[in-house]
Formats: sequence, structure tokens, C-alpha cells
Amino acid sequence: MTDTPDATRGDALRAVPVPSTGSGTSAPPQEAEPVEASGHRAGTQEAEPVEASGPRDQPVRQPVVRVRGSRRARLLPAPGTTAEPAPADDRERGAGAKPAASGPNDDRMLRDVPPHY
Repeated sequence: MTDTPDATRGDALRAVPVPSTGSGTSAPPQEAEPVEASGHRAGTQEAEPVEASGPRDQPVRQPVVRVRGSRRARLLPAPGTTAEPAPADDRERGAGAKPAASGPNDDRMLRDVPPHY
């Protein structure tokens, strides 16, 4: 059966399936009980207030700023850091990767470039 108006006549009622109990009889529809985010049933009981943890309880974190119109957030510098590289990071920056053993035509091999490059 389709839901198009041409497929049903004005006097025909739309059939709504009822969930099965597995025993051959259909279960009567039941209203859903409201459930709180913690997984407990919501009722007349008052929810216990959760104490907010202040900044002194948690370590200082790197701030994140939402940028309008952007898909990604922007990270601000973490506390106690700078954008300058540490001297230990620069140890290998100037050293080129040269092979230990060199042959008589290494310079020519490095200069020659195939035509498709």
C-alpha cells in the first residue's frame, strides 16, 4: 500500500501497524516515560543539583575560540608556551641528508631531471 492519494480511496482508512509482543497478540500502544539524561526516570522527584567545579579544581587548559563562518575553531596559545622553537628542536634543521658513500657521478645524477618533472 502506498501513501499517495491516488492509491487510497477517500473512504479507506490508513492502517498503522501495532508492535508485536512475539506471542501472536499485539501489544497495546503505551506512552513513553520521560527519562532524564542520567538514565533515571523523570518523575516528581527533584533532581539533585550538581556542584560546578571551579577553575581551581581543574588544570589550566588551552583556550578554544569559536570563529563565525568557519568549520574549525581557533586555538589560542596554551598557558606558559611561546611560538618560538626551542633550541633542541633546531638541532637537525641545518643538516642535509647526504649519503655516507658517494660515487663519481652523484653530482650529475642530482642535476639531471627527467623531462616530465
